[in-house]
Amino acid sequence: MGTLRIKWQRLVSDGQTCPRCGSTEEELER
Repeated sequence: MGTLRIKWQRLVSDGQTCPRCGSTEEELER
């Protein structure tokens, strides 16, 4: 999961996050 988190952070930095990706991250944090 650490790797996925890094990929997401990179996407966030690029500003290419989508609502679906954000919701997926929240589900994993549960």
